[in-house]
Formats: sequence, C-alpha cells, structure tokens
Amino acid sequence: MAMSYEEVQSHAEMRPDGREGRSPFDWLSRVGIGLLSFFSAVNDASTGSKDKPQAKDAERPVEQPIPECCSLARPDRECHYTYQKSEYSCPDGYHQQYWTCCEGTHLVGCGECTTSTSTCWQGDFECSIWWDIEGSC
Repeated sequence: MAMSYEEVQSHAEMRPDGREGRSPFDWLSRVGIGLLSFFSAVNDASTGSKDKPQAKDAERPVEQPIPECCSLARPDRECHYTYQKSEYSCPDGYHQQYWTCCEGTHLVGCGECTTSTSTCWQGDFECSIWWDIEGSC
C-alpha cells in the first residue's frame, strides 16, 4: 500500500509525542550541520587543500645520500628508531656499535646492529643507520 506525497510529508512531520510540526531542536541541528559544512568548505578553499599533497606526503623527509665516511654494512636496511636516529635499537641477539666520522666538514653519526660485542668491523649485520650531528669537523 503506497502513501501519497501528502501522507508522507505529514507522517514525516509527526513528533514522537503525537503532535505535528518540528521542534526547535530539529531546526538547530539542521542549522548546525549546515554551518559545519559551510565552514569546512570555506576552510578547504582558503587553504588550497585540494591542490596540496596529503599530510603523510608533506611530512616525508627528503632522502639524503648516505655519507660515504660511514661505510655502512647494510645501507639497504635502516635500523629501527623511535624519536631520534641516534637512539636506534637492535633486535635480540644484536648489539649497537656506533662511531662518528666527517663527511667533508660535516660531522655524522653512524651505527649498526651486529652480533659482535666489541667491534663494528665483524659479525653478522642486521641493519645500519646514520644521523647528523651538530658541529663541524
């Protein structure tokens, strides 16, 4: 059994308490949603966000070449770090070995995770990492 347009409209405007019409809260919620949509569109247009890359792309660091002075064993696999590269961590069974070197006049920190407990020149290497150090050579 299909309802006519008038029946649908009158049914849509019935409130739960049986009275007809819309409450002030209905009107306020529609106005609020409309304002949110409006300001969202204005903000997008004013910041030009449609033309800009997403935040993930914008925050991606520019790849820098690996300093030759480090002579890293695993330049293909960077060690895990949380906040700063100088605070890198190694998986179980591997030990941190780190040193500094000069790339031109630039001071660089170098590190690796190796099975050796005493030197960075031997052992099995899991990963390597490097970071800039303030100062000059």
